[in-house]
Amino acid sequence: MFESSPVKISKKLGEFLPAVYVYAQQKGCQPGRPFALYHGHNEEKGTFDMETGIEITEEVDSKNNI
Repeated sequence: MFESSPVKISKKLGEFLPAVYVYAQQKGCQPGRPFALYHGHNEEKGTFDMETGIEITEEVDSKNNI
């Protein structure tokens, strides 16, 4: 999960998604479509709590923030 201001969401997704794709391929999965989940909005800070991932056809072990 990560926190981002609205103007930096695309940049953050661009940082996390390539690592997720590589990890899935290393585990023998065919990476599918990417997605983003919005968990909350902090109005005071003007940020969103988010997660990003990709569709895969089988379960794999997670590692660190992946």
